[in-house]
Amino acid sequence: MGWKSIRNALWDMAVIMMGGTPSAHSDVAVGKAVRGGGAVVRYPHLEWYRGTSRQTCGLYPFVAGGSAPMVGVPVGRATDGTGTVCADPITWFERGLISAPSCMVLGLNGLGKSSLVRRMVIGLEAQGAHTMVLGDIKPDYVEVVGALDGQIISGVFNCLCIRLLFERIDA
Repeated sequence: MGWKSIRNALWDMAVIMMGGTPSAHSDVAVGKAVRGGGAVVRYPHLEWYRGTSRQTCGLYPFVAGGSAPMVGVPVGRATDGTGTVCADPITWFERGLISAPSCMVLGLNGLGKSSLVRRMVIGLEAQGAHTMVLGDIKPDYVEVVGALDGQIISGVFNCLCIRLLFERIDA
């Protein structure tokens, strides 16, 4: 859709809002342009842009808000492009959205479960929450914990023997 079509659509929307009917030249008008004919104008598809107010100040008539509130660690974009998806169990618990500060991530192999949890761990660390990764079998989180100056305890443990665990921690 070119600028001429967008201009015509905006003009037709203004005419309809003032009680008129859309013009015949509009390629986005739907229905018959007669009284009771159901003539309406479809909104043209506009591209979504993101930026600061300094970067997007020239896009004034096409700015639209209404994205979901950012509660938690940003984990990606919404599939419909309307905003950022945020998720982490600590923030959601603090806001009363869930009843316990825990989560379970399930999915097939290679679909990003570890990437999601690593992103949450890094985001929560930035907010001051400390994370414990117990039983890192692959190991997926050694680099992240090391980069965050966390303590890495490697080896085979009997989690039922607390004394041995504390000996390893103190060493």
